Amino acid sequence: MARKSKKAKKIDHAPPGSRVKIRFGKHILPPLAGLAVAVSVFGFFNSQLISGRIAYYMYARQAVVENLDTTLEAEKIDKTAPPQIIINKINVKAPVLFDQTVVNESNFLKALQHGVVHYPNTAVPGQAGNIVIFGHSSGQWWAKGDYKFIFTLLNKLKFDDKIFVDYKGLRYVYRVNNIRTVLPTDLSVLNQSSNHTLTLITCTPVGS
Repeated sequence: MARKSKKAKKIDHAPPGSRVKIRFGKHILPPLAGLAVAVSVFGFFNSQLISGRIAYYMYARQAVVENLDTTLEAEKIDKTAPPQIIINKINVKAPVLFDQTVVNESNFLKALQHGVVHYPNTAVPGQAGNIVIFGHSSGQWWAKGDYKFIFTLLNKLKFDDKIFVDYKGLRYVYRVNNIRTVLPTDLSVLNQSSNHTLTLITCTPVGS
């Protein structure tokens, strides 16, 4: 009968008081890899919050997009110019899409890739009523579109700050006179009236 040979494994024990030699592959690399994975997972699930905060910081330090503060009333502009919104205070200059005719979330999300969106069945500039325009305050950094953070500084607006809307050959001027936070179920912000009113809507807080 053949005898099975056994190999004895020699284990070196460091004598008391001696220093243990730290090896990168054995002692440092595993915790570093674990930390990298944890950071990646956290970043993925909180990417909108993180990217929103970064955008908030960067937008707040940009130069004024267009100085229109001296404009006090509606003035004529190029009739062929596309609709847009300009808010000097928060560095906003973006197309306004007036082509949405029905309330459809999927269509809204696609439209928001190209600017801010006029809410269907609300007034338009020059018409009595409540013009409702909404845009993103933050988004996933990898999402399509250049306007994911267009309203990220909307909460920086103060009373009497000006908002300009270009529409069909005229530039309309609005002043902020009311700022409030509402629940998603509160649709009163869409209510119409006989006044010429503009309502801007975005998500808050930034990153939500």
